[in-house]
Amino acid sequence: MYGFVRTGNVANGGNIIIERITGIDGISKRELINDIAISTCMEIVNGVEQKNKEIVADLIMNGFVIKNETAKLVLTIPYISKENERKLYEIVEKYLATLIDEYLEIVKKIASEYIRLFPMHLESKAVRWSRNTFLGLYNKIHNYGQSNNLIGKVVDNSYLEVMLNQK
Repeated sequence: MYGFVRTGNVANGGNIIIERITGIDGISKRELINDIAISTCMEIVNGVEQKNKEIVADLIMNGFVIKNETAKLVLTIPYISKENERKLYEIVEKYLATLIDEYLEIVKKIASEYIRLFPMHLESKAVRWSRNTFLGLYNKIHNYGQSNNLIGKVVDNSYLEVMLNQK
């Protein structure tokens, strides 16, 4: 089952979220981390010395943080600042803009057919479930790329996660 999960520390005054996609072939799932651990991850990105060794140990044990060769803590989740998010969107616009409209039309067509299978009282759930169509088609593209050696195979314990700054 495809899924999109968002966790963060925003409810407690932070500005960080972690987004995760599951269900893509070869992509693993792991436990979510709580808002305090997310704040700790951001402190690690900013080079703040960690005093709560228990949280750090848990982050290391679950693979969110590692120690590099100089014993410095390093986040294993890609972190995208607002500035880098803008740069990422420029890359997407440059290389994918010509493809996305056609892709979205295919997704909309499949999703609309899927939604019609449900009775009217389940329409809102059907709409939500149909969002997985986008990921399902992505998975097909991903599998095609791997089977035709256009992209590398996913290694064990790979995760599709990103930490985003919301401010």
